[in-house]
Amino acid sequence: MRMAKGSKVGLVIGAGLAAGALGIVAMVKLGAPAQGRDEARAQLEQWQPAWIAARDCYVGKPRAAADPGDAIAIRTLTGDPPHCAAEVAGLSRPAGVSTGVDEIEQAWADVEEATRALGRTEGKKGPAISKLEAAVAALYAVAGADLPPAAAGKAVTITPLAPGPAVPGSVGMVNVAVRDHMLIGQVDAGAPSGETQLIVRSPTEARVIREAPASARAVPDGSWAAAIESDDKAPADGPPLAIVTAGPVGDNGEVGEGAATVVKGKVAAVLGAIGAGANRAVIVRLDEPTDPVAIVRSTDGGATWQKPVRVPGSGFGLAQADRISGAVDVSWEPPGSEDDPDGVPLDAPGGFWWHVTDPQAAPKPVAVPTSDAVSHGCATGGALWFADDRLALATADGAPVRPIEAAADIRACTKAAVATVAGTRIFRCTGERCDDGMEVQTPEGAGMSGVTDVFDAAGVIYAQQSGDTIAVWRTGVEPEFVRAPADMKLVAVVSWGKQQHLGLLAPDGLHLAPVP
Repeated sequence: MRMAKGSKVGLVIGAGLAAGALGIVAMVKLGAPAQGRDEARAQLEQWQPAWIAARDCYVGKPRAAADPGDAIAIRTLTGDPPHCAAEVAGLSRPAGVSTGVDEIEQAWADVEEATRALGRTEGKKGPAISKLEAAVAALYAVAGADLPPAAAGKAVTITPLAPGPAVPGSVGMVNVAVRDHMLIGQVDAGAPSGETQLIVRSPTEARVIREAPASARAVPDGSWAAAIESDDKAPADGPPLAIVTAGPVGDNGEVGEGAATVVKGKVAAVLGAIGAGANRAVIVRLDEPTDPVAIVRSTDGGATWQKPVRVPGSGFGLAQADRISGAVDVSWEPPGSEDDPDGVPLDAPGGFWWHVTDPQAAPKPVAVPTSDAVSHGCATGGALWFADDRLALATADGAPVRPIEAAADIRACTKAAVATVAGTRIFRCTGERCDDGMEVQTPEGAGMSGVTDVFDAAGVIYAQQSGDTIAVWRTGVEPEFVRAPADMKLVAVVSWGKQQHLGLLAPDGLHLAPVP
C-alpha cells in the first residue's frame, strides 16, 4: 500500500513537533537545578548573618578551638562562657519559595532539625554544634555557595593527659589538700572504724595511716597511738571522767594490748602524740575552764607517764598532726576571746600556736594576732601562714609575726612560700613580700574553686576543670589546656621537682598525671 505524499509531509511535521517538545522539557529540567541553586544562594545570603552570629557566639571570635566542644570548654574555663539561646532562636530559614531541588530541600531540613536539637540540648552542647556545623556545610555545598570562614585566631591545642595507675588505698579519697608539695587526703571518712589518711610524697610513693575514733597515731613513725575512752568506774553522781592510754598500734589504728595509762580524770580529748623510742609525749585537752591544753611525757618508751604539765593561758585547743615535718601543731584562742563580738585587732594576740617537735622540750606558744583559732591557716615545718585582716607569717622560733599583704585566701604552702588568692588574682608570697600575681579568669559563678600549689623557686600553679577539659595557669606563661579521661575529676595539683602533676580521682582511686 502506498502512502500519499501529503501523509508523508504530516508525519515529518509531527515528528518535528514531538522532538521540539522533548527539547523544551529537557531545557526545563536542566534549568530547574540552576534556578533552585540560585534561590538557595539567595536564601543563604539572607540567613548567613544569623548563622555567623550563632556560630561565633558558641565557639568564639576568634574561634577558641577547632572542635566546638573544646571551644566552649576553653571559653568557660577562661571566664567567657557562651549564652546563645537568642542567637539559636534566630536561625530560621528565610521565607520564600521552595528551590524545587530535592537535595537542597533535604539539606535545609537537616539544618533545621540540627538547630532544634541544639536548642533542646542541656549540658554539653559540643556534639550538637558539630552536627549543626556539618549540616550547614552540606547545605552550602549542594547550593554551590562558599561557606563563611571562621574568624582567624591563635589555634589552641588541648593535650590529652596520660594518668598513671591508681594509688593503692585511694578509693573514695576526700578532703584533698597540698602542703609542702605533699598530697594529703582522707578515705573512709566518717566510717565507724575510723579514718585512713593517705599521704602521697611522689608519683611512686604513698603512705596510708589509719586512725581509730578518739585516738591519735604518733608522729613521725606512727608505731604507737594514744586513745581516750570513758572511765566506767567514775562515780555516777560526779563529773564525767576519762582514761587516756598509749601503746603499740595495729593496722586498724586501735591501741593494742599492754597499753599504759597516760592520764585519767577530767580529760576532754587527745590532741596529738609525738615521739619515737624513749622520749614520747601526748597532748591532751582537759575538761577545765582555764589552761586546758596540757602535755604528758614519758622517758621510758611509754611504759610510764609523768603528770600533765598545763600550758599557761591556753584555751579551747585544736590540733593537727604534721606527718611531713614530724610535728604536732596545736592552736587555741585565749579563754573568753570568743565572747568578744568585735574580735581581736591585728596588733593584739587573738590566738596561740604551738609547734611541738620535741616531746621533751617545752615550746613557747607563739601569739598569733587573729580573731579566730589559727587552725584555718597553713602550718608546715615550723611556719604558720594565716590570713585575717591580712596575710601574715608566724614562725616557731618566736620571732615577731610578719604581716605581709592584704587579706587573702590561703591555698597551699611550704615553709618558704605560700599561694594565696585575692579576687581573681593568685599570688606567691614569702615572709618578705608577695609577687605581682597572675590574673586567672575562672568559670562563671565558680570563683577560684580550682586547685593550687606553690613553687619553691618562684611562681604558682593553678588548675580548674570544665567537663573533661582542664585549664592550667602557671606564673609567667599563657594558660595551657589538657584533657582528662571522661571518668576522672581534678582534685589536686602538686609540684614535684621540676614536674607538676594533676591529681585525678576516678572510681578506682587517685591517679597522677604529669602536666605536659
